[in-house]
Amino acid sequence: ESKKSVRKSLKEKVTVSKSLKIIERALLDLIHDDTIQEEFNMAFDDVNGIYDSVDDIIWENLPQAFVLKCSHDSGSVVVCKDKETIDKEKTAKKLNYALSNNYYQISREWPYKNVTPRIIVEEYLCDTRYNELRDYKFFCFSGEPKLMYIATNRGGKGKTFFDFYDMQGKHLELTNHNPNAPIEPQLPESFEKMKDLAS
Repeated sequence: ESKKSVRKSLKEKVTVSKSLKIIERALLDLIHDDTIQEEFNMAFDDVNGIYDSVDDIIWENLPQAFVLKCSHDSGSVVVCKDKETIDKEKTAKKLNYALSNNYYQISREWPYKNVTPRIIVEEYLCDTRYNELRDYKFFCFSGEPKLMYIATNRGGKGKTFFDFYDMQGKHLELTNHNPNAPIEPQLPESFEKMKDLAS
């Protein structure tokens, strides 16, 4: 077996390992990176709690604004901008339903297969320039980023918009089930660094 194929095999194993660690967000100590945290002012310690069930949540200890999400799925997000107004019964119903689902069986996305269902409480973040927190996702092939999309208006009224870009920052005439934004989003200032981190 050639050295090239061995390196490729090892890289694939590391990529799988990294993906599992990222998706298993409750095991935050596995993805701490002091360099990244320092450079981008990221603090995984801003996680306010990790719970196995809704009944374990100590509501009075939560910050005034927070986000609840499950560790094992997609879409089970509860954004609370003021905990005095949160509907705890409705929130508990949504999270309990999410905890009862096996997202791997629904979507067949392998990284979710062995993730332990938990509830994570995180700090509520907002980019004041846009009055929202924009979502940036990179699509990597063989470990190299090739495409990125910017999701805008997540959690807002109306549709969420997806705008795709190549790695030179060119806006692409692509859509999926989400349309492009009426006004093309600007690239983030740290676009080049984000590409490095994605590779």
